[in-house]
Amino acid sequence: MILDAESGKAQRLKGLEFEYEQQTPWELAADLELEEGEALKLPPTPDQMEKEEAELLAREAEEEKRLREIEAREEEEERRAHELRKVELN
Repeated sequence: MILDAESGKAQRLKGLEFEYEQQTPWELAADLELEEGEALKLPPTPDQMEKEEAELLAREAEEEKRLREIEAREEEEERRAHELRKVELN
């Protein structure tokens, strides 16, 4: 059982079923102590959200550009192959 918890197998089997969110008033946050293995998860700030969205849009635009370039190369190769077949037939 402990090996399952340490390896992450238990969480993969149960998912987020055993995770919980505890609201702590900010005045008590200074006294907050995390035990070994515990993690404090904070929501992203608005600036972080905007940055992540901008990065995602940039990655999507880059991927679209890359796909267009691949498509253009394939079309050029087909055109050249077609021209070569014409020359060979004549």
